[in-house]
Amino acid sequence: MESGAGTPSGRGAHHVNLEQVGLRSARCGLILCLLFIGLAKFTSEEAHGIQPLVARSPLMAWMYCVSSVRSRSNVIGPLSSC
Repeated sequence: MESGAGTPSGRGAHHVNLEQVGLRSARCGLILCLLFIGLAKFTSEEAHGIQPLVARSPLMAWMYCVSSVRSRSNVIGPLSSC
């Protein structure tokens, strides 16, 4: 039996910690990317970018009669992230 195998100070414990650090950093990176994409949905550039798509959609064209371009984008943005 190897010395230190199965003990917290053995070589296996370092691999588990390194793997956990890698997984956590990957999750944090993914969350940050999705957060930035989600926040971009609330900008005026994004609102004007989706305006032609909403205007041509038979299901969403009625939204022009009810609200402004920016408020439509604020409603559609979070729904598209789901």
